[in-house]
Amino acid sequence: MNPTSPANSLASLDWGAVALVAVLALALLGALVLFLRQNRKDLESLEETIEEERAEDGEAADRPRP
Repeated sequence: MNPTSPANSLASLDWGAVALVAVLALALLGALVLFLRQNRKDLESLEETIEEERAEDGEAADRPRP
């Protein structure tokens, strides 16, 4: 058998290292998803706060100043 054949390379593969890389990749992907979800929630909250402050500023501008 040729030493560079796919069957020989699969047999010599360190499956523990492959599993470790797969677990780390999944963990990074999960962390990225959680980060993006939290970031979206923070953005929505910030936009609501800005809208409320603009509304308050608009009301304050409509009131006559003493």
